[in-house]
Amino acid sequence: MSAAATQSIIRIKRQPALRALFDLPIWGCSGGTLDNGKPDKAPRSWRNPQYHAKSNTPATWGTFAQIEQAALRFPHLIDHVGIFTSPAVSALDWDYKPHAEVPAIVQAQAAQFADNYQEVSTSGRGLRCLLLAAGLKFKKRKLKLEPGVDLEIFGSHQYAILTGNAINQGAVLEAGEELSSLLASLEPAQPEPTPRKATPRSTPTGSAAPYWEVASTTWRIADHLERAGYARKAEGRYLAPQSDSGAAGVIVFRGQDGYERCISYHANDPLNNNHANDVFDVFALLEHGGNYKAAIPAACELLGLGRAQVSSDLTALGQLTAGPLTAQEAQQLWDQHGSDVLSRAGEYLTARQMHHHARESVVNLLAYSYQAAAEGQLIASGPMFTLNVGGLQSFAALVGGKTESLRARMETLKDLGMVHDFCRADPSDSKSSWLIKLPGDPRTLPFLGHTPSPFEPPLRPQTTNVRRGEKFTVPASKAREAKAAGTVNPDRHVNPLRALLRMVLQLSKHPGHTAEWHAGTLGMRLNTARKQLSQLAELGYLTTEGKLTCTYQQFFEDMRAWNAERASRRLIKVFDRQQNFAAHTITLARLGVEEARQKVGRMKRLAERCAAGIIRLQDGEAPHMVIGRAA
Repeated sequence: MSAAATQSIIRIKRQPALRALFDLPIWGCSGGTLDNGKPDKAPRSWRNPQYHAKSNTPATWGTFAQIEQAALRFPHLIDHVGIFTSPAVSALDWDYKPHAEVPAIVQAQAAQFADNYQEVSTSGRGLRCLLLAAGLKFKKRKLKLEPGVDLEIFGSHQYAILTGNAINQGAVLEAGEELSSLLASLEPAQPEPTPRKATPRSTPTGSAAPYWEVASTTWRIADHLERAGYARKAEGRYLAPQSDSGAAGVIVFRGQDGYERCISYHANDPLNNNHANDVFDVFALLEHGGNYKAAIPAACELLGLGRAQVSSDLTALGQLTAGPLTAQEAQQLWDQHGSDVLSRAGEYLTARQMHHHARESVVNLLAYSYQAAAEGQLIASGPMFTLNVGGLQSFAALVGGKTESLRARMETLKDLGMVHDFCRADPSDSKSSWLIKLPGDPRTLPFLGHTPSPFEPPLRPQTTNVRRGEKFTVPASKAREAKAAGTVNPDRHVNPLRALLRMVLQLSKHPGHTAEWHAGTLGMRLNTARKQLSQLAELGYLTTEGKLTCTYQQFFEDMRAWNAERASRRLIKVFDRQQNFAAHTITLARLGVEEARQKVGRMKRLAERCAAGIIRLQDGEAPHMVIGRAA
């Protein structure tokens, strides 16, 4: 470990406020210096500091213990330790390098956060303060207070180096109100940051849902956490029941709007969705598995809101409205809610682990369709509305891409419930125009009522490039299907279960984790981890909750049985060829070939042994036993 890293780690360990954050996966490291002599603040991966970590990818962050181990393994690459600010933990940095003493304006502003942890920054002429401000959402910014004095506010997913040179005995506490007042005094013309609203939150009329308002003012997050088995470790801190670290990674706080919210840092916690969850989110995630359509009736029944409100709220989650709409009413609804539904569609596609290029193309298609609906191009057609896009070639030229790829993407949108249908105006006429069918109310699209699972296979629209790639690469699951159908040679195909042994062993010890977690633990690419999880699910070894349907020993026995079955088939073919050779030699002997006559007795014995071996293999006897006795 380098001298700089050693001193930094020792000082950080001495601070009680920072020790409370050691078990949270928000730590990072950096090292080296730039050409101008300043420290290189770019974060580096704790697994291999030769590569950089990503501030917007929590999978590249680690705990303090992991950073300390990396500093021991790579002393020449790590000099500094820091944290990644998250939706909960934020940081303030006052820089006054030209001044020998702390300016008065810095002292006045730092006094507003006197109860929070403060330390001297790496330059020696600056102050850094850590605080909790999960109710706020803002980006990193740098404000000039006066000549030579700057204030840098770290937003979500930024890296900040820590020194451990504390100037007070404060803790990392909630300071959202103080930070809001500071921002308001420095930027009075800027609108105040607003907390994220959890979905679903509105009724078909556009007003706030009564079940959410009543639940937010009546229920407490702590009650739901304790009912689900979360252990209270400190004020506002809870430990998830499935946690192995023993660190309280669930933080409960009160947002700027006055409502309670919580955020979780446990890797296998359903509350860990990179958002601040309110009390209704906690109720839906913990007691209904994230199914809002089931959570709303249950909440209305518990709150005594009646059946009328239940049916009204369910309509906003994807069921069709009762009364027919006119084209003008549909245009108003799409104009009012189309952008919100489009953003929800982007979040949905991101959760389904879709490739960013494919997701961009699909979102462009949705944006065109939803914008055309908002502009009044919908035509009433029964209970649905249609959008005429003309010929497929002209539509592809308008939105970009090939015609076959465009049709594949529209079929994907249809399967997901983001459009009702994509078909020709006259199915019997191959030259008729194409129609996109949409509901009159965008809030009734089916995908809004579905919460994607992290264990669902990635989306891959069958575009031209995808189909071309499938000609050269055959997934293991498809190969097994082809083997069962007799379309490929099963003896030449590699055992698909052998490549999944490491993943199955990992799942048997740590079930329920995401593909990102498995990729980081096993040291494989994220796409490889997702592919292996998809193969296990297709083969029936993995449930939707990310748990194995059998033990590791049973999976290993299945792999050995697959190998034994393949060996039996190959040995049967060998015996069959030997039988044919013996029969051919006996036939030559009958025709008078002298050389064949000398081998007749041996060939008859060979044919008998092969026939007996085939019968024993077909009866299920092990191949090595048959070879040992038949040799």
